[in-house]
Amino acid sequence: MNENEDIQPGVMISRLAVLNLFKAIGSAPLSYFRLGERDMQAEIYHRCRNTFTHQNIFREVGGNPIDQNQILITIESSKAAGPAGRNFGVHLEGTIHPDLMFHDPLSMNDQWCAVEFKRMSNNTDENAIKADLAAVNDYVTGPLRFLRSIFILNNVPIHPILQTGVGRTYRANTIRDWFCEEARNEGPNGRSRYVELWVIEEGRRFEVNGIINDLDSLIIRRIFFHGQNNGGRNRFEIQTYSRSRSRLRLLQ
Repeated sequence: MNENEDIQPGVMISRLAVLNLFKAIGSAPLSYFRLGERDMQAEIYHRCRNTFTHQNIFREVGGNPIDQNQILITIESSKAAGPAGRNFGVHLEGTIHPDLMFHDPLSMNDQWCAVEFKRMSNNTDENAIKADLAAVNDYVTGPLRFLRSIFILNNVPIHPILQTGVGRTYRANTIRDWFCEEARNEGPNGRSRYVELWVIEEGRRFEVNGIINDLDSLIIRRIFFHGQNNGGRNRFEIQTYSRSRSRLRLLQ
């Protein structure tokens, strides 16, 4: 990692994008987590668009890091088939449509964060999950050169077992293991450490300050790069948050 990277405006803005996304997840009504994937996606986009603004970026980062007329967030736009392909030589097979992008849609200069959403259902199989994991990894390691990317997996009964598809059962750590394995596949940019997996579970009661919470039982597990061990292999950390009345609390 470049020792000066932490103070570069683009990196600071990408961190701000992740923070805004996390706060949007924390403040969205519980009902949206029970709807379809596109409904939740649209609600999160709306909340991020109201908080990830030029004014907030200027206040947090300072200076003049971006054009005041620049669009900051787009939803399901084709990065590779648009300006990236025409002007920057990015040619990828198929159509690349991240569900949510914090970026400048007209250039490759400001590629802060790409996001994929998926809501688990009986039709969600191992291949579908791994395909999204590969996609978010490629957003940072491949030619699109995003600084960060996040895969948000909603409606996952991760405790005590995780079930996907029809007749398939995986243990709780299975998706985490898939994520860690994929995130070790570094590409030309070598930045897989900036990929995160957020797993959202709803419906299990939990205790807050000695009181059982029945109103808003969301659990969010955030899995991200934490460093390297003595053998040089990437290590990943899991943070678990509980949400009560739109407030997130770190459990571990």
